[in-house]
Amino acid sequence: MSKICHNIFLVIFIFLSQGIYAQNAKEQPVPDPKATTDTGVREIAHPIGVSPTEQLRAALELPSPKDMAWLTTLLNQGADIRTTSRQGWSVLHEAAYQGDTGLIKICLASKLPIDSVSITTTTRTTALYWAVHNKHEDAEKLLVRNGASFGVADGYAVQLYDSGNRYEGNFLKGEKSGHGIYYYADSSRYEGDWEHDEQSGDGVFNWSTGDIYMGQLAHGKLNGRGVFYFASGNRYEGEWKDSYEEGMGHFFWSNHDEYEGHFVQGEKSGEGIFNWSTCDRYVGHYEHNKQSGKGSFYFENGDIYEGDWKDDLENGTGTFTWAVGHKYVGQFVNNELSGEGTCFWVNGEKYEGHYDKNIRTGYGKYYWVNKDKYFGSFSNNMRSGHGSYYYSN
Repeated sequence: MSKICHNIFLVIFIFLSQGIYAQNAKEQPVPDPKATTDTGVREIAHPIGVSPTEQLRAALELPSPKDMAWLTTLLNQGADIRTTSRQGWSVLHEAAYQGDTGLIKICLASKLPIDSVSITTTTRTTALYWAVHNKHEDAEKLLVRNGASFGVADGYAVQLYDSGNRYEGNFLKGEKSGHGIYYYADSSRYEGDWEHDEQSGDGVFNWSTGDIYMGQLAHGKLNGRGVFYFASGNRYEGEWKDSYEEGMGHFFWSNHDEYEGHFVQGEKSGEGIFNWSTCDRYVGHYEHNKQSGKGSFYFENGDIYEGDWKDDLENGTGTFTWAVGHKYVGQFVNNELSGEGTCFWVNGEKYEGHYDKNIRTGYGKYYWVNKDKYFGSFSNNMRSGHGSYYYSN
């Protein structure tokens, strides 16, 4: 009767703990090739949909001391011996806690990390700690002979956090160092190099949003050269500083636009080249993601503007050459001929004077091919007001 009550309690605990296990839903236990398959083992009537591994995880969540016979039976029924509680409490921890040298030997034979750590908000303990704490001398000696320590030893170990995050990899003097994999509770994952508990070196970051980074890191941030694949289909290849695109880089948009040039804190800033999918092209200076400074714009229809820019617009002094051969040299305001300038027509005619929003307005000089010329006022592109007309004869 006591065994039946125990099973009923465990099933209730499992369902009440669904929220806890949801954090580990994507972790796929690797079957243990050394799992016992003797036919003489006591059979368990597993609740529908609850595997031995899930039952073992639930048992490890219970306060210690735990039912060692129950843990052993679950292992014999195929439960993954590498299963741990949220805090990292493993079968090895429990065996050391209770001084069960037989189960400790099974754990060691299964290649469990001898110095894996159970972590709470106030404690950080290994299996050896609990063997010594509870004065199990035989268990203590067995663990020490196999290289156990009180902290995270140099080498491979597993570390779990109350947040649901998990680290599997190498340690040095208690710090994540070398190669390791960090699993976040939101399904994000980092795999790569570590130094002094920080992501440093080469690595791959997979965010739960679908974004992916492959490249260099330092002090837990993207630093050096790397490639960032955005979930939207965009891609950046180039230099990084403190997780910002900074330095020389190449940005590809999903619509086939491209920018190659200099970045500062994630913005196009400095010299660069932007190629639109429409075949328009800009070569010049950027500030805060906008064409500002000196630059040349090559339009798909063959027109060309070379000169000053501000906030993505032609502003200042520049030259606009139409594909048909006309040319304007002078001042621009917000993409329009405004101010003093000279316009040359393909047929040889020329105008020197003032423009206002692409219209000849104010004083100007107009020269015809036949040598006639006019000096005077203009309005709405026409001679209007006071002026002098000089005939070629």
